[in-house]
Amino acid sequence: DIAFTAVVTKLARVLLLAPMLTTLSFLQNRKCLKEGQGRKDCKFTLPWFAFGFVGISALNSFVSFPAAMVKMASKTSAYALVCAMAALGVDSDFKAIRRLGSKPLLLAAMLWVWLAVGGLGVARLFVGA
Repeated sequence: DIAFTAVVTKLARVLLLAPMLTTLSFLQNRKCLKEGQGRKDCKFTLPWFAFGFVGISALNSFVSFPAAMVKMASKTSAYALVCAMAALGVDSDFKAIRRLGSKPLLLAAMLWVWLAVGGLGVARLFVGA
């Protein structure tokens, strides 16, 4: 029961990531354009990975995949996640993070709170936890 709630919470957080990243990109692009920078310098970036997750989740809700395929996809996903996390750790430079100042850390904290609170809210709404 706890594992099910944890999975639903994690999935809800990822689902909330797509609209949050899209909104942040839109706001950043609008700010860039207001500051008078050219259209070439201002980019509106869509988080395709998040929309891909939403699309695959929707497809999985309507199409039944063979258990072996789901198991293989799950193992591949776990391996890719481990590789991505390791790559983040290898590429981290605390001196560079310190040089960027507090704004990126504040943004990261705000995103974490948004995802945690939103995920908990969705889990309570759908699971009743």
